Amino acid sequence: MYHLSIAAVTIGFLLAAVGSILILIKAVQQSIVCGLVAFFLPGGALIFTCFHWEEAKIGFLPLVIGVIMFTWGANGVPYLKTALAERYHLHPERLHLPSFPGRSSSEPR
Repeated sequence: MYHLSIAAVTIGFLLAAVGSILILIKAVQQSIVCGLVAFFLPGGALIFTCFHWEEAKIGFLPLVIGVIMFTWGANGVPYLKTALAERYHLHPERLHLPSFPGRSSSEPR
């Protein structure tokens, strides 16, 4: 299960990054000011996407799919410590991985 979580986090991050870069490229092609706003202003890329949907929709779909995959995969990562301990027959405290508050390492998935 943890391999799937790590793969989803990685692929989701890459898809979101590609989508963001595509939106930023379209913003710069529109004008330098739009590109600077999309890059530096929080939510600027979303504002650009709303106002220039026809140009920005090419990057919006990978961005949304990437965020969904990243979020889904990140949900399984807290169980990585337990899964590694079971796989290599170790005690979870010997792995020296960070603990996650509110979840015990023995909690079943």
